[in-house]
Amino acid sequence: MDPKPEPSPLVHRRPSPRAGTWVSCRTPRGPDLAFDLVNVSEGGVCLALSGTLAVGQEVEVELLAPGWRRPVRRPGRVAWAAGRNVGVSFLAALTPSEFRGLCPEE
Repeated sequence: MDPKPEPSPLVHRRPSPRAGTWVSCRTPRGPDLAFDLVNVSEGGVCLALSGTLAVGQEVEVELLAPGWRRPVRRPGRVAWAAGRNVGVSFLAALTPSEFRGLCPEE
């Protein structure tokens, strides 16, 4: 039997957001399309939407974890789209403290 290959260092699991985290995703002049926050990393989010967005489209994402007084806002660009699911790449990464606030420790 062949030995199990080592996982690629470039592949890592995206953590699930803290339960109760609120998310908003808007185009510059559009309504909030965010339905659910699927996962989050320092550099972006995966969202389920109530509508559709195109790859390359500019958006603003707001995230509010339980206990926070104000949301974190990040401009981003749709990196991929599959039906009503999208990956948004932030133009400026989340800080380590923002990321820790959004994701429970594993």
